[in-house]
Amino acid sequence: MKKSKAIRFAERAASELSALIICFAAAFVAVITMGYLIAIFSRLEMTDHVVSIFYAASLAGWILLFLSAKKSQRVRLLLGIELAPPKINIRRIALIFMITAVLLACFAIAHGLTSIGYGIIGFMPEAQASRDFWIFNILLWVLLLFLVKKFLWAKLPFGNRFISRGEIVQGLALTVVIAAVILGGMVVAYFMAFVLHTLYTGQRLPGDGPPFFHLLWHYSGVLIFLLLRRYLKHSNFTNNIRLLSEVMDALERIAKGDFSVRLNHGLKEDEPFARLVRSVNEMALNLKQTENMRQEFISNVSHEIQSPLASIKGFTYVLNNDELTPEERKHFLSIIEKETVRLSRLSENLLKLAALEADSVKFDKKPYRLDKQLRALILSCEPQWSDKKIKMDAFLDSVTVTADEDMMSQVWVNLIHNSIKFTPEGGSIQVDLHRRGNTVECKISDTGIGIDEDALKHIFERFYKADKSRERAQKGSGLGLAIVKKIVETHGGKITVQSELGAGAVFTVSLPVFIKNMT
Repeated sequence: MKKSKAIRFAERAASELSALIICFAAAFVAVITMGYLIAIFSRLEMTDHVVSIFYAASLAGWILLFLSAKKSQRVRLLLGIELAPPKINIRRIALIFMITAVLLACFAIAHGLTSIGYGIIGFMPEAQASRDFWIFNILLWVLLLFLVKKFLWAKLPFGNRFISRGEIVQGLALTVVIAAVILGGMVVAYFMAFVLHTLYTGQRLPGDGPPFFHLLWHYSGVLIFLLLRRYLKHSNFTNNIRLLSEVMDALERIAKGDFSVRLNHGLKEDEPFARLVRSVNEMALNLKQTENMRQEFISNVSHEIQSPLASIKGFTYVLNNDELTPEERKHFLSIIEKETVRLSRLSENLLKLAALEADSVKFDKKPYRLDKQLRALILSCEPQWSDKKIKMDAFLDSVTVTADEDMMSQVWVNLIHNSIKFTPEGGSIQVDLHRRGNTVECKISDTGIGIDEDALKHIFERFYKADKSRERAQKGSGLGLAIVKKIVETHGGKITVQSELGAGAVFTVSLPVFIKNMT
């Protein structure tokens, strides 16, 4: 998405401001450190004039360092700054400014109202008024903040229409933490300046504090800023916080449907966040694959439904012709009937596959003779393999399994029909059933045209048709083998296929003799 001019300007301004602050801090610390060391070794007296020279030299060093950073990549790397527009969250920056502005505005209003109130009741004692003034000021400030939250929440420029309440709480907490860090740094800098001043002058600090002490105070504060910046930039805690923020942003994008999210990191395998980052990347990849499958499924369903509907519509239009002979009309009606049956079968298979994947199919588990079932199904298909002069052989051991007989019959019928369909005239089909320990293995082999290597990888996918290798008729929907695989897996078994193009195919179904905990 193209950024607006306001966002680009804000990013450039933030980048330049950050570079200016870092350059000023580095130049100020370097100049004052050198000047302080020179003053110590030369026993120079720190007069107001010398302090002014230090400030002026720091200003000159700041300008020179910033210009050098503009031109030299090495200087920018040394300072750890980047003048190119960084990737920053403008909404969060605006949020911090908005919260700060609201806090200051409410405080100013509370202070003004308290002053007006004490101006009206000016008879209160002066000593008590000073203490009570700030108590009422703070109470009125809290009340105003509550009123803003209660009645003006949605009217703020960055209200809950664009930023959530959680983000506002985070922004407020961040503002409080930053203020606490600044105040703490000022206190530590004060004591550092006190120690440096005492070591240099050998005197205790006067009440008002000379300009040299203020110079040391500023120096200590800037030095603490640089040390904190370096620590926060390279510490594991900061890296983990930054990584956690990236993870949260990635999860928000995934929740909105963007599955192209990938988190790049250099974490070791034993680090605590490495597993989290890896899980997010795997989740995004799996969701993307699922979405692609969903889109492909919708496209395939639309195509499969559109084909018979187009045939029905076309032949219905032809039937309006009064000049058709009874034979032609009967022929067209038979085509319409076949397409209607095809459409009904497609709908039935879709519902069946959906029910199997949702585990909502109730299985009637009971023991039965699998060899008798296979023998009966082979005989029921005799007209099909007899018409193609196919040699049908069956080697069936006496095997009893505990399974859903009706569901398993769909497996065998589908596999046998496929073998008959893709075996040329004069070929052969062989069905082998054997028990191997607690497993039953059934192989259905044919001498058909076979399946190429690429098609073998997708043969059990929904709507997949290996047209080049299997030459399927248009009446196939590509759902049969997907249903077969799901039924077999639901029974605790597995199905595999071995084939080469032009060398036939062997489908192997392995089932446990006793199936436990089957719904």
